[in-house]
Amino acid sequence: MTDDSTRRNYEQKRRWQGIHKTICTAFNGLCGNEGAFFRSRTEGAWIVTGGPFPTAPVYYDETIDWSKVQSFTARGRDLLPKLGTGSACTILTVVPAAKTSMGTAMAAALALGSHLVAPELQRLATFDGVHLDPQSAERWSTAFFQQAGPQIQHCLAREACTRVAATRTR
Repeated sequence: MTDDSTRRNYEQKRRWQGIHKTICTAFNGLCGNEGAFFRSRTEGAWIVTGGPFPTAPVYYDETIDWSKVQSFTARGRDLLPKLGTGSACTILTVVPAAKTSMGTAMAAALALGSHLVAPELQRLATFDGVHLDPQSAERWSTAFFQQAGPQIQHCLAREACTRVAATRTR
């Protein structure tokens, strides 16, 4: 995110994923027994091949990395006004991973004057140290929408009222 070559690297990775998926799915022997996963374009679900993956439980780290807070805050101050939603309708989150930097996320949200919705559920697990396993993802998403739901509904209603008012003035 902070390196100028990030976009180029992402695009190169994206181009190789199609080739990698085709070869490693059809010819497992060529890719060894290493794990690989791909995202389904139609459903968004993970397609997992090979393995095993190094599963890991989710851990919430409450310490604050002030250099990251400074970096996140600077980028947030640049990005958030461009969204056009206003601070009342901006929800920041951090999706759990093997090490979830909750302290840093809370400090960055506070510095930005934004609301952080990041449920801290027990017994969540990742299937690769980074991405939640299906059961954990389901539990965490449900908790996220329970917490963020009222704010989302308020903002959707506000947007609908704004559109109706704009239509009436035309």
